[in-house]
Amino acid sequence: MCGTRDGGQAGGIVSARARQRRRQGSRRPVQVNGDGKLNFEEFEAHHRALVDRAFAAVDADKDGFLSPGEVGGDGDRADLVAAFDRDADGRLSPQEFMAPKE
Repeated sequence: MCGTRDGGQAGGIVSARARQRRRQGSRRPVQVNGDGKLNFEEFEAHHRALVDRAFAAVDADKDGFLSPGEVGGDGDRADLVAAFDRDADGRLSPQEFMAPKE
């Protein structure tokens, strides 16, 4: 199957080349200073970007917080939110999403 101008999609079918380009695009290099080594700052920036994307994907109503319904997938997960909810407001901020409360 050959790719088309619409990103390799033809009638809902994605070519192998388009899938490969999509996979490669999602794995952008995290090493940015050109020294050929991954330093902690580069790792941390890449990790933060991944967490930010995950948070945005789960935040269905795009209010900047995660509710128990958004976290639960197919059910309400107040228990999971409570494990991370440091300010006890019943929702998770991006900062709370990063680490459980102590």
